[in-house]
Amino acid sequence: MNQKEIDIVVSDDVVRVEVRGLELPIDTSHALFSALAEAGICIDLLCLASTGHRLDNLIFSVVSQDFSKVLKAVARFKKNTALRISVQGGYSKITLKGMNLSEERGIASGCFSALSQAGAEPTLVTASGTTLSVLVQTEALDRTLSCFEDIFGSANQEI
Repeated sequence: MNQKEIDIVVSDDVVRVEVRGLELPIDTSHALFSALAEAGICIDLLCLASTGHRLDNLIFSVVSQDFSKVLKAVARFKKNTALRISVQGGYSKITLKGMNLSEERGIASGCFSALSQAGAEPTLVTASGTTLSVLVQTEALDRTLSCFEDIFGSANQEI
């Protein structure tokens, strides 16, 4: 792993949204994301767990300034008793950029090692070919970031 190519980007103004339901049909997800888009809310990290033709768990993040807009946009969905919607602030996102996850061993291992050393519970982890992002509680940001820097090197850091 070439540590000099990895940038660490931090955003400490993140809201975590979780939608759980025994059977969350895809059309409900479409309606939810349409309502969020109509409210002018941009979705950042997104993770879903699917079994068959239904979604069991959907987690995503938005910037904190959209907190009240998210609450308003999801209000009509909360009336559906089969759905559980949780909107929580107080999260930070750490993103590792500049590596190639499909060609470099140890990126995921290093990520979870840093989280373990920091005693930080990740509430969302997402990855693409060149980025790996972790959502942690803001109170754990400094120690988590320090552990990421120990493992991946003191890279360019943007906040």
